[in-house]
Amino acid sequence: MITVQVVALLLVLMYMLYIYQKNKNEKRAYQSAQKELLPARQRLSEASDDFNHIEKEIFQLIDEQFEEPYAEHIRNGIVNIGMPATFLTMAWGHPQRIEKADAQAGGENWYYKEQEQSGAATQVVVENQRVIKLKDC
Repeated sequence: MITVQVVALLLVLMYMLYIYQKNKNEKRAYQSAQKELLPARQRLSEASDDFNHIEKEIFQLIDEQFEEPYAEHIRNGIVNIGMPATFLTMAWGHPQRIEKADAQAGGENWYYKEQEQSGAATQVVVENQRVIKLKDC
């Protein structure tokens, strides 16, 4: 007759075999996923290199075409009066809201909300695709 100890030992061995097989399957799945990630990582690295190269060329062109140090301002998130609206977008991203201000002058109010919890916002008045005024709201 099989004793309780032998049954318990068989159950433990079966559980250990189950865990071993489960770990083996997870290891295979992990290795397979790693193989699939390799080309994606390579493509991401190449895209990042391309982006950095293009960004460098764009900032070099900006420095050559404008007397103001706009490229440095864009990199540092600084917006100045007189700055082209395109550079404003490059420095701060797209505004949360745009309102038409003066249709004849092509004026718009662009609103940027700060990332902090304060709820403060900045109004940027843009006319003829240039920043003409900055105002905290």
